[in-house]
Amino acid sequence: MNHMHYLFLFGASLSLLTQTSTTATAEHPQMIVPAYSYPSKNSPYWSKLQEKTDTVAYTILNQNNGDFTEKDSNYERLFKENTQKGLKNIAYVHLSYGERSIDDIEANIDSYLDLYGKENIKGFFLDETDTLTEEGREQLRDLKAYIKSIDQDLVVVANRGTSVTDEAYDDADIFCTYEGSAKKYLGKYRKDISSWEGDPERAKKAMHIVYQAKPSDYAAILQKAKERHVPYVFITSDGSLKYHKTRNFFDELPTQFDNLTSLMQSLSN
Repeated sequence: MNHMHYLFLFGASLSLLTQTSTTATAEHPQMIVPAYSYPSKNSPYWSKLQEKTDTVAYTILNQNNGDFTEKDSNYERLFKENTQKGLKNIAYVHLSYGERSIDDIEANIDSYLDLYGKENIKGFFLDETDTLTEEGREQLRDLKAYIKSIDQDLVVVANRGTSVTDEAYDDADIFCTYEGSAKKYLGKYRKDISSWEGDPERAKKAMHIVYQAKPSDYAAILQKAKERHVPYVFITSDGSLKYHKTRNFFDELPTQFDNLTSLMQSLSN
């Protein structure tokens, strides 16, 4: 996901799931939020998000695309505040589709843990993953092993943004397997290249990112996600100047956010 070089995300957790300890369970869809709004003190964005712990499985915090060596005091405060409020933080790093060195990515992971505290980080969002080549799968596999060696309960979320082959199924706890517009999601939806995405049990580790959504389409998108067995769904109106100040993605909460969360809570999977 390449916005602010690497930005994106949300999610949903299906009912009564028997998942690994790293994935969330709930009776209604939940979000994994690509929370790419800078955490200024008293930010209304973060104040609102911290009220939604029932519908937010994880928030993705992204300091400089994960590439930093010094603490940011605002991020330090936010990591702690979210933990206190009951929001689970996962930290953003990018893989550059198999091109970045493992050492550099592991250094990014270590920076988050060392500077912001292991107690405030529940996992990592690995953006720009490549699951189609052996080189890309090996990169992802090595990073998952590294993260799990730190703590088995850290969740590994990998963003491919499209269908993920069966061969890569075990290389992450959660895969983002769709990243596109609401128009395509409701109309010209892409075909799976795997068998696991169509399997209700195995698809519990899938998530979708749906942007440029009209509030009137929120319910229809949630229903499509349910039909596709997707436990995590990010729906946002971002990308549309009709509802937002800029065309940037994930720097503002979706319009009618309270309505969206109410719709999610009303759905039983």
